[in-house]
Amino acid sequence: MGSRATAGSVAGCLDVEQGYWRTRIDKRLFHVHRIIYYMHYGIEPGNKQIDHKNGDKSDNFIENLRLVDRSINMRNMKTQGNNALGCRGVHEMKDCRRAKPYRSYIRLSPGKEMYKYFSTLEEAIEQRKAWEAEFFPGVYLRED
Repeated sequence: MGSRATAGSVAGCLDVEQGYWRTRIDKRLFHVHRIIYYMHYGIEPGNKQIDHKNGDKSDNFIENLRLVDRSINMRNMKTQGNNALGCRGVHEMKDCRRAKPYRSYIRLSPGKEMYKYFSTLEEAIEQRKAWEAEFFPGVYLRED
């Protein structure tokens, strides 16, 4: 049984739940970004992950793809929808009566975090972004 695709047409389909392009090869399902990375660089990603630098899982241009480990891929994720302040690593300590109610933190490795308290949200966000640039240069590429 041959493919239904014609030469020059788009291979696969967009998985609307996950946001990735997928395609079948010999009855096996593959993420298209992994195939593109392999075709361009000749490197099998193996246990590594292919990060979409701009956070758009459907943007498979090679300039948007990079080979990373899971921890870096997780760091470059979009801010979660339940994040009330709009910046990862910054929280408002609502249930305490502090002079500095905003906490900025960053996880450097499992079990090791840095944190600091601030009077304003702006200061806390500025500190978080400074830590990102200092400890993980080139990892946090997206602006949410």
